[in-house]
Amino acid sequence: MRRHTPPPLWDIDPDGVRRVLKLKTTASDIRATGKDVHTAFQALDPVYDAPEQEELLDSTLPHNTRRTPA
Repeated sequence: MRRHTPPPLWDIDPDGVRRVLKLKTTASDIRATGKDVHTAFQALDPVYDAPEQEELLDSTLPHNTRRTPA
């Protein structure tokens, strides 16, 4: 069985690592905002009465859950 040898440390791009970490933080912030928007919309439930009420309140549900790449 062949063992994987990691690249030498000097082949790692420090700026690339920083960009990846920044992207991860940004993605986390986007997910948190989606959850906050969903929670705020759900607060309308007791006071909003219309035929499209269920559709409106459900419209933010996909933004309340963590998505993983397909």
